[in-house]
Amino acid sequence: ALRGSPASVCRAMESFGEELLGPAGLWLKVAGGRKAAGLASALRGAPPGGGVLEIGTYCGYSAARMGLALPKVYVATLEVDPVHVVIARNVLAFAGLMDRMDVWTGHTKDLLERLPGRYRELEGRPPFGAVFMDQRSSRYLDDYAALRRVGLTLPGAPVVADNVLKPGAPVFLWAASASALGEAQIVRLREFAMPSEDWMLVLVCNAPDARRAGAREVLRPPPEVEALHAESEWMRERAMGAGQGVTFEEWASFAAGVSARLERVGIAASVDATLPGEGRGVNK
Repeated sequence: ALRGSPASVCRAMESFGEELLGPAGLWLKVAGGRKAAGLASALRGAPPGGGVLEIGTYCGYSAARMGLALPKVYVATLEVDPVHVVIARNVLAFAGLMDRMDVWTGHTKDLLERLPGRYRELEGRPPFGAVFMDQRSSRYLDDYAALRRVGLTLPGAPVVADNVLKPGAPVFLWAASASALGEAQIVRLREFAMPSEDWMLVLVCNAPDARRAGAREVLRPPPEVEALHAESEWMRERAMGAGQGVTFEEWASFAAGVSARLERVGIAASVDATLPGEGRGVNK
């Protein structure tokens, strides 16, 4: 990677995930490859005049990607793990992007309420024209409701949520598919550096609506969706815990099973961004 070159930094991180970790059966959890292209495409549809909010910085890869896609836009990114914060700040500084990046340390339950006071009063309008959610996916619905409740997004702002199929965010998908959160699009694509299907959810935030912002309290998902939520949490804990974790084959099988079960309750991908020959399950 070259100092001051965000593109080369991103390429180096992708190469590490694909060429070193992947053959060893290890996964670098970043939205690389076609996920990066899909994220950039969604960001280009953002209303003008706002920044980008990222929830889940990890090592700074997506923040750098978004900085590349929107070269004149500031990015505020939130990360709960202080070690990841230090890594991300150094990665973004090496890439030459820290002049328009804020890397916050803390939990969304605390930080989202503080952001309006930091950013909002520049023009008396909501500060963010787009949001990328890449934190623990079981937090998506609560965090989405919070960012709408405190007025962080401009009308028409796209909210992109990664990993909604694996490990999964079935309750969030249910709420989005029930038209309770905004205009929704589910994109099916191959996971970065792993032979498995995954989905990204793109929501378009319209004018603030207290009823929609509180959708979590009025929508009760069916038992099948609640069961999927519990299974997603179990897989997430396996992947994060001590021991052998979850193999690529297990992830692919899990994703295919979740996709089939979601279809039975009326939730399916509306856009297929896989390439020819990339069927469901493990792709050699």
